[in-house]
Amino acid sequence: MKVDQDAVRWFRLRRSGLVDPFPSPVHAAQALVGVQAQMLPAAGLALFNRCPGLTDAGFGDLLHGTRSLVRTWGQRTTLHVYARDDWSLIIGLLSQRLAEHESAPCPFGMPQAIYRDAIAHAERLLKGSESLGRKGLSASGLELGERCFSPWGGIFADLAYRGLACHVRREEGEGRFAHRHNWLPDLEWSPPSYEEACARLVKRYARTYGPVSERDLAWWLGARITDARRWLDELGDELVPVDGPDGTALLRKEDATVLQERPPPTRRWPLIMLYRFDPLLVGFRDREWVVREEHHDLVSRPAGHIEGVVLGPLDGMACATWKYAREGGGITVSVSPFRPLEPEVKRGIKVRSKALAAYFGLSLNGVRFARALG
Repeated sequence: MKVDQDAVRWFRLRRSGLVDPFPSPVHAAQALVGVQAQMLPAAGLALFNRCPGLTDAGFGDLLHGTRSLVRTWGQRTTLHVYARDDWSLIIGLLSQRLAEHESAPCPFGMPQAIYRDAIAHAERLLKGSESLGRKGLSASGLELGERCFSPWGGIFADLAYRGLACHVRREEGEGRFAHRHNWLPDLEWSPPSYEEACARLVKRYARTYGPVSERDLAWWLGARITDARRWLDELGDELVPVDGPDGTALLRKEDATVLQERPPPTRRWPLIMLYRFDPLLVGFRDREWVVREEHHDLVSRPAGHIEGVVLGPLDGMACATWKYAREGGGITVSVSPFRPLEPEVKRGIKVRSKALAAYFGLSLNGVRFARALG
């Protein structure tokens, strides 16, 4: 089956909730298999783009009120926001990394037996607390190096990899964690094996991010290409090859008819402002399908940072990067175009920026357009 780039791009925009919104942020998190959340506001904006009506306060309530979403480490060992019912599935994914970690020398320069005792001590402390941060852990009498107390790794990460802890609301500028038994006491808990978890995640990835290449799948999962190839092979005739501008990829057979549907003219596509680390960008190792090669280094920055982009309605490709800042009780949006932007594109950016400010419950101070690169 042969398809052009517009058909692939339109299919992915639809499946990722950017054309056809998801019914709720929980549905979105499930379909996207988590939303990267090193920067928590970025995760909220990713869901806002896919769930009209979501607000920053509503996102906070989903995390800390109803607890329908959980923030913890996941694929590529990066922080994500997941649907609560997917937590045990993600622990299955992390089980191999945990096994490798436990069989290797302790990264903190101490015997593994001593470190395991420290983890057990930390879990008891966490289970007896509403929430715990590095200050409380450090004050508990554990005589460990400072790195062990970091909310970005150390004992907290180990507890999270075991499915015992998740990130909760910050207090006094400190990242804090809660024990799963306290945070979600009624949560059904049945982590699958690593292989079963990957098999289930590959199917979800194929539905939302297809057509799939083994290179992109390996990148997204943080796995080896040989393993990604094997997982795709195991799906057998559930997948069909698709020949596109970037080579051959694999698509779920049941999606073939949808992919072959003729997309509307690109001028009728919505203008979309994806914020930093959006799943549509993070989900692929190769992003040329949505970011032109000459703009790659403007979007994919050093240390794995991925900028926010504007997808223009003229061709559905990234036409600018953007960011926002809180200034004087409002939001100011700054846009750096790759080329001169058409008046209707600028108007669309201003409309979306006003919606962005409303998401935070703030006013829009204005939109600043930098000089175009070319």
